[in-house]
Amino acid sequence: MECAGRGSRGPCVAPATRRCGGCGAVAYCSVSHQLSHWDHHKQECERLEQQMKRVEALNEFPFTFSEEATLEVNFPPRILG
Repeated sequence: MECAGRGSRGPCVAPATRRCGGCGAVAYCSVSHQLSHWDHHKQECERLEQQMKRVEALNEFPFTFSEEATLEVNFPPRILG
């Protein structure tokens, strides 16, 4: 997972393993990145907290998202012309 505060206060200092205590949906590499990102995150924290309470519903889907499909959505192949 990528640090949600990346670029907000200098470079990341460690892997993003420190999760938001409210929603648990975003992670940070350090306390300073978490604090500097709070003004932005507080606007969405409650909404994300509600969504995370329903995350188990994803296990009921009759399909899964493969790594290849996820990469294709995030990085579509370039059209050669």
